[in-house]
Amino acid sequence: MTDDDKKAKLTHNLWFAYVVFLILWTGCVYTELFRMQGQHKLFAFNLNDDIKQPVISDFVNVYNSACLAAAAQKEKIDIYSPTLQAEYSLKLTAPIKPEQPFYLQYPPMLFALVRPLALFDMFGAWVVWCTLGVLGIVASTVALVRATSAKVTTQGTGKTLFGVGAFTMVFAIAATLASFPSWYSVRLGQTSLLLVPGLAAFWLFCLKRKYFYAGLASGVVLVKLQYLPPVFIVGALIGTWKFLGGFTLIGALLLLLSIGIVGLDNVMRFPQALLKGESSQGVSGVAAEQMQNVRGNLTLLLGGDNSLVHLLSIGAFALGMAALIFLWWRAVKSGLDTTTTDGASKFRLLASISTILMLVLSPHCHMQDYLALVVPCIWLWFECADKTKNWPVMKMIRRMVLSFPVLGWPFYVFLFLFQLIKIEPFFLWAVVVMVASFKLYIDMQKSREGA
Repeated sequence: MTDDDKKAKLTHNLWFAYVVFLILWTGCVYTELFRMQGQHKLFAFNLNDDIKQPVISDFVNVYNSACLAAAAQKEKIDIYSPTLQAEYSLKLTAPIKPEQPFYLQYPPMLFALVRPLALFDMFGAWVVWCTLGVLGIVASTVALVRATSAKVTTQGTGKTLFGVGAFTMVFAIAATLASFPSWYSVRLGQTSLLLVPGLAAFWLFCLKRKYFYAGLASGVVLVKLQYLPPVFIVGALIGTWKFLGGFTLIGALLLLLSIGIVGLDNVMRFPQALLKGESSQGVSGVAAEQMQNVRGNLTLLLGGDNSLVHLLSIGAFALGMAALIFLWWRAVKSGLDTTTTDGASKFRLLASISTILMLVLSPHCHMQDYLALVVPCIWLWFECADKTKNWPVMKMIRRMVLSFPVLGWPFYVFLFLFQLIKIEPFFLWAVVVMVASFKLYIDMQKSREGA
């Protein structure tokens, strides 16, 4: 056996071991959630029995939204009343009482969409919500991989899964589910389980030039409004009236659904509720020091979520959106034809950069929202698989992507240590990959122009 054969065999074995590890890890961490439920520690519990430090899962808020929506259908109530929200929440977490009530500043659309969850008890609702979310994430992963050149890759086995090399697809699914943001989204029953499949669908429809459907898919950002500007900017620039038609239609349908379930009065109260939730000190729900974005890191550096942090964060967000407009406008002007190999590659790179930019500059972004990295991680991985280009930046990106399913866990466990040195680890990882991806985009543009 030659040295090259030995090296190839070692590489194959290491890949196999890594995938097996990811699968086993996924099984262990998700099984742990049911053990937590058995110990009554999934939704509300005291972290320390001596000092009674309460921990409340985010899914309590999702389920509370469903219960409030159900009540609003029976009688006229103010779903954005802090007192009423706290009253309903205490019924769900008893005997655990939060130190501060969590304020539900969700758009009325979410109240309407989660209304069916009130048909179940809280654990049953969590199972339904998370099962649908995980299925959506897996489907997104499959679709994102299939939208790359991976369809011709079989890793030497000749076996395929969903039209892609079986090993490649299993690795992509295992890496996605094993990553910390995926598990954390399920652990908390977070709305990121709704956001990310919709976001992936938006990018995939844009890639396939089905802009009306992209507009429909982008309706998910009406649930998390902090992500509306970048999605709307990209959709409007490349999809123009077709995108706007789909977006307007889904917006109107969601508005009508909201009015039908929670009432027009509650829909009209939302803008004030949003401001109250972001600025009020009497309720919890905005932990800026935990955010994995510019705002979060500035909060650490400047000692608090003060007016200067808000000003700098808004300024960074505005500059980022201006950069996004310029990048996509220039791409469209130069002829962004995603039906060609080069055009599709260019689109996937820009979509990856835009998704990361959306996370790091968003005014409100926590660790679970980094589940959206499934889009850039998959697409950047395959864009950097071109063996004809031995560029250092491609190797760096592949190593960063390859390590993320594992790195996310120490990022969370040792978050307090990172914060001592004024670093938000997920934010730092994303910024490094974003800068490297932009360098790759420039290099590829120069390469094509010089060809």
